[in-house]
Amino acid sequence: MTAQYLVDIILKSDGTKLSGELQSFNQAGEDQSPSFSIAGEFTGEQGTVEIFDQSGAALGKAELTLANGALELKMLEAAGLVQETVPTQATLYPIDAAEF
Repeated sequence: MTAQYLVDIILKSDGTKLSGELQSFNQAGEDQSPSFSIAGEFTGEQGTVEIFDQSGAALGKAELTLANGALELKMLEAAGLVQETVPTQATLYPIDAAEF
């Protein structure tokens, strides 16, 4: 059985530094992760970010890759709520927040 998740990432960049938030939602609406903080580095088309809970505890690491107008997310390490609520791989497409 495969669960379908929606993943929302808000990224801010300062040169090669990335920061932002990550949250995932079960498409059935039954499960939602808390908002996690992310921080890392991006060079060229690829970067690595660490994932933190709201208290600052490290809960995982993910690889981000830009490809064909999308952002590929691949979890490298996960613990706690990140392991339970964030999919191991996802393809994210940009949206216009004004549409919602």
